[in-house]
Order: sequence, then structure tokens, then C-alpha cells
Amino acid sequence: LVASSFALGRFCTTSLWPILSDFIGRRKVLFMALLGGAAGSALQGIAIACHWPFSVFLAVRGVAGMFSGIVPTVKAYIVDTFEAEEVPKVLAYREAAGTMAFILGPALGGFLAARFFPA
Repeated sequence: LVASSFALGRFCTTSLWPILSDFIGRRKVLFMALLGGAAGSALQGIAIACHWPFSVFLAVRGVAGMFSGIVPTVKAYIVDTFEAEEVPKVLAYREAAGTMAFILGPALGGFLAARFFPA
């Protein structure tokens, strides 16, 4: 359920972020997604620390997922910003950075949790 609520939030907004970015600008949408993602992550931590009901945690997780469906807008921003011959290289760097985040993020989180919140 935890992964599904995040994925559902992402699914619901992945096609909406690029449309919104066409109207208000890519940078504004990226900034909104960054702030929303940070707030969603913080609220997930608060929900766990404060022992909120599991249903509330799932709702917060779903909202956090809504702000993560930003990849099409990021790719459009790259295409708009860089020269045509640079775009494939920059898109590859973006993919590499995303992959490294999936590897290093949990490892860093586990280390920090063990260090500052020992069992």
C-alpha cells in the first residue's frame, strides 16, 4: 500500500505537470514540485514520528507522489535549455543522477538513521 499510494499520486499527475508548465513556465513548475516533494517527505516523517493513523500516512504519501511525476517536465526543460547536440548527453546525465539517487539515498538514509536514532 505504501508504494502503491505514492505510485498512484505520480500516475495521476505525470501528464498534468507538462501541461501546467506550458502555461506558467517550466521553472515555476519545477520549483513547485521541489517544494511539494520536500513538504511531502517532511510530512511523511512527521506522520510516522507522531503516530498518525496509517490512512493519513498513505494520503500524505500519495500527495508526495503527486509532486514526483515531474520527469516529463524536467526532460522538456533540458530540451528547451540546451543546444540540440548537447541534449542526449544531458539527458543521459539526468538518468545517471536519478539512478545514483536510488542507490545512494537509501544507503545515506540508513546510515543517518543508525547514527542518530539507534535502536
